[in-house]
Amino acid sequence: VSTQSTGANRNRMVFLSRTTRSPLLAGKMRAYASLGYHEMVQECTVLSGSRTSPSQTTFRFPVIFTNDQPLLQPGNKLLASIMDAPRAVVFADKNLLVARPELSGEVERYFQAATGVELVGHVFGVERVVLQHEDPEQETRRVATHLKEHMQDGSVCAVVVGGVAAAEIVASSTAMAAADSCSDHGVSLIKCSTSVCGQANASIAAIKNDGCFNLDPASVPLAVICDQHFLGSMPQQHFWAGMSEAIKAALLHDREFFHWIEQNLDSLALAPQPAAGSGSERSQALAHLIRTSARLHMNRDIGPFWNGTARPLDLGHWVAHKLEELSEGRLTHGEAVAVGLAMDATYVTVSGDALPEGNLQERVLRVLRELHLERLHGLLDEVDTSALREEAAMVPGGAREATTYLTYTPGELAEVKVTDVKEDVFQAAYLQLK
Repeated sequence: VSTQSTGANRNRMVFLSRTTRSPLLAGKMRAYASLGYHEMVQECTVLSGSRTSPSQTTFRFPVIFTNDQPLLQPGNKLLASIMDAPRAVVFADKNLLVARPELSGEVERYFQAATGVELVGHVFGVERVVLQHEDPEQETRRVATHLKEHMQDGSVCAVVVGGVAAAEIVASSTAMAAADSCSDHGVSLIKCSTSVCGQANASIAAIKNDGCFNLDPASVPLAVICDQHFLGSMPQQHFWAGMSEAIKAALLHDREFFHWIEQNLDSLALAPQPAAGSGSERSQALAHLIRTSARLHMNRDIGPFWNGTARPLDLGHWVAHKLEELSEGRLTHGEAVAVGLAMDATYVTVSGDALPEGNLQERVLRVLRELHLERLHGLLDEVDTSALREEAAMVPGGAREATTYLTYTPGELAEVKVTDVKEDVFQAAYLQLK
């Protein structure tokens, strides 16, 4: 269900999981509406438990998008209205604190002006942990310890401002703090996503630990807020790399969206602009890209470990995960996905599975090129294709198709499934990309 917003409210949007609403959540949604936000109702369930004994639970929370009034501008009631505790503990991605040194001051001024809520302590920096490479436990415990110190004096709301990796560290920490706390005070979570990649996938992610997925109810946020103003602080290459998630979502599930991306490359390829107005052509194009991608991630079970049937090895991602691991975090997730998309499009073309009239490879490579994204990486030499079969068997609930590719034919979308990547075809595709 979607509605069109008009006038001053055209830049605000809310996504909400499609389940029976509680009176409390319904009341919050009325509050968001009074602030000028409109909602789209989506379905979002999470898979938890172990690989051998998965269980599915439905959670509900809004994902709110805005490029109108900056989230931390004094007088903006959105963040304060979502909090369910009078005390906020704010965490920020350390990379963001470097790129945006004024952030700590913005947070302090916001809570000084807010009514009914207060900031406790100072903005706490969170180390970026490469989820595909590093063990997040040490940083998770450090953040949880900080939370528990403040929980001794009363319930708190943890607010994390940063990318996906930092957000998931804090999410896992809230669950740990809630479980370990000796007091009767509680902790809740709000995610404020500040990267193109994070906003384009609605900040959907999960930390894997000993074969389990850390989706404890205490780690499910009250809300995810995606403020486009933060994107101007991103390094240029990370800014464009985040768009690879949107390209993937379009190729998997929305032909018209992929066409739209092709037609709007000039606007999307512009460098990030910290002071860009919400009414500019490039700002509107970026907002459409992010919101459409987020809707597809929430509604089409293409986010990893969501909706029970999601495939962590979907389009571009089995290569991407390997590259992130092999690069020891030097490649961001978005950069690795871009290489994976190029490789997947080339693989199905070389294998003969792609229909020639679809012209998929040429179109995908053009989009990546125009968005300044590398389509090849030397570490592809080290990718072990046999690992694909091993990881496919680790998908919760049993092995499913390892990866899925889509090609275009005139007037229709044709699906090509690849369940066993062949070494000779992989190498031929790699050489063709060279």
